[in-house]
Amino acid sequence: MLDAFNILNTTNDTSYIGNIQSPLFRHPTASLPARQLQMGVKCHF
Repeated sequence: MLDAFNILNTTNDTSYIGNIQSPLFRHPTASLPARQLQMGVKCHF
């Protein structure tokens, strides 16, 4: 099997600066990982 996550490689921001007095108010501080592929094999005995 093959699973793909974030295949369009878009930026998914996760947290924002919440201090209203900061010049960076409402700007993101982190984002989720970039494009990822996951492969797996299933065996039956």
